[in-house]
Amino acid sequence: MLAGSLVEQYGTCGKTGCRCARGQKHGPLYYLYWKEEGRSRSRYIPREQVSAVRRHIRNYHQFQIALSAVLRRQHRPVPRSPKERSR
Repeated sequence: MLAGSLVEQYGTCGKTGCRCARGQKHGPLYYLYWKEEGRSRSRYIPREQVSAVRRHIRNYHQFQIALSAVLRRQHRPVPRSPKERSR
């Protein structure tokens, strides 16, 4: 599982004779973004790892959905015991 967002980005290198100076940006480059201790963090993801990272993010989202369902069931009213009903 992996929490975060995978972002596809295009960029320029700054070289005057490069194709990116004429508008054809480099990329796509992939970055994973997440929050840690209130700050945004990012890490470059090589192309050959993109599908695995997407799978890990999808697994995290499925886990979050399952956890939400469990927590919703926990918050249902607890049945009272026979002893408590007689009061």
